[in-house]
Amino acid sequence: MQALKTEAPGIVRPDRLNYAGWCIWCGERYCTKARCVKMHVESIWGPCSVCGGSQMLDVKGADELCGICIGGLTQYDSVEDAVEQERRETEARRRLARHLSVVPEPVYVVSDPSRWRPAADHDRSDVPAPSVRSASGQVFYAGF
Repeated sequence: MQALKTEAPGIVRPDRLNYAGWCIWCGERYCTKARCVKMHVESIWGPCSVCGGSQMLDVKGADELCGICIGGLTQYDSVEDAVEQERRETEARRRLARHLSVVPEPVYVVSDPSRWRPAADHDRSDVPAPSVRSASGQVFYAGF
């Protein structure tokens, strides 16, 4: 969605008319009301606190559109509130990026084909559980 830059760095606002030409303030098509234009110019927008600006929500494992925001943006009461929300979202993305980074030490599954067993034999105690070996040689056993 095209967005207009506002005075605050990093803060944007959605278009007053959506792509179909409907006004986000009064709901009229091709609106030219001075009141709507003035409200839009004076409005303060920032990333949505519900979806984080992605416009998508994970609801029971399925992606659904966020019903709170317009193009990932929500109206705020002040520039400070919008900047604070942007700061929180940026920090959350950084934390998430750290967790999604590449594992420094790859893990390999070690198995002995002669010891494989059918899934139905999961209660057999004479067959050891599969193990996982890290690149440094440390072995982890997976119990059932």
